[in-house]
Amino acid sequence: MLALPALVVVAGEADAIIEQSDDGNVLTGRRSSSNDCRLIFRHAYGRVRCTLRTVGNTGDVHIGLLEHRRFDEVQAINLLRPRGSRGDTRGSLWTTIEYRADPLCELQGIAWRGGLIQIACISLSP
Repeated sequence: MLALPALVVVAGEADAIIEQSDDGNVLTGRRSSSNDCRLIFRHAYGRVRCTLRTVGNTGDVHIGLLEHRRFDEVQAINLLRPRGSRGDTRGSLWTTIEYRADPLCELQGIAWRGGLIQIACISLSP
């Protein structure tokens, strides 16, 4: 578990790693399909925006947005690699996930399971 100013990173069986990049730091994991990490925000937020990158030669990735009462997933995003391209390392996908919650249904975190990603930016707004 790693405490940061706006959130707490809770790693499961696999390690979560903070790496330096050209644009600052990224949160990443191991090159496998067993990554399991939760990013728990210190407060609940109505708008969450997350920029992440999937890297070549990784497994499928599951991202879940967690509501603030019971930490249930209110939205899930699955990033699937084409089955014939698992050994293909030619590129990566950059994507931005943006979620706006209804009043009293704010988000308190993000769950990440599966393949390797790099989380470059998380923006939180009330």
